[in-house]
Amino acid sequence: MIKTLNKKGMTLMELLAVIVILGIIAAIAVPSVGKLIDNSKQRTAVENANTAVSAARNFAIANDEDLGGDIDFVTPDLTNYETTSYVSTTPTTATHVKITISGLIDEGYLPSSFINSDPYGGYTDGYVLIEKTSNTGTYNFKVYLNGGKDVTTGDTTSDVSQAVDSTTITTDNVQ
Repeated sequence: MIKTLNKKGMTLMELLAVIVILGIIAAIAVPSVGKLIDNSKQRTAVENANTAVSAARNFAIANDEDLGGDIDFVTPDLTNYETTSYVSTTPTTATHVKITISGLIDEGYLPSSFINSDPYGGYTDGYVLIEKTSNTGTYNFKVYLNGGKDVTTGDTTSDVSQAVDSTTITTDNVQ
């Protein structure tokens, strides 16, 4: 009489083969998912930069002396504007009006949740520079959102050369 064995489980070799296959799949998938997350963070930073520029554009139009507001963006002159800690002229060249992200939030041009929407940290030291050309009357904007840190050294800075021109905002230059 021949006895038949009743198999109710997997052998050790079968189990090992399944684990190896799962390991190979994980080794392929993890870097891909990491790259997707990084790309998503970069796109979020670009969209946030564009949102900050839009808010600064609305601020400039609402407060432009030529349009009935209190700020002369050409000179720039803040004499008639109610003094606040978040609106200033740039100290080195005095060619831009500088408004902080906190200022845009306080003035109602950005939602309060914007300050924490930075995928790399926070925008507490971010700002937008606004310049208006006298001959054409057009505004130029530069944005700096990466938390007030120099991208290369990590030092805290307020150097306007770190700001990105609104016409060149890409995933390569916004963090």
